Amino acid sequence: TDADRLAQKARSMGIQTEQQHVIVKGKQYWRVQITGFSTEEAASAYAYNAKEKLGLQDVWIMKR
Repeated sequence: TDADRLAQKARSMGIQTEQQHVIVKGKQYWRVQITGFSTEEAASAYAYNAKEKLGLQDVWIMKR
């Protein structure tokens, strides 16, 4: 799947990821999460670089 390819690409660049299955409005999706941040600020600072490195259109910052 696209999520598998993205997660593998990220891991090959040394980016720690997890995949999560979700259902939104009855549709199934897989999320690829970049993990390992101790603060929201650290995650936000990294988000732009990850977006560029991985060629993403959007990124979201969320708490677990």
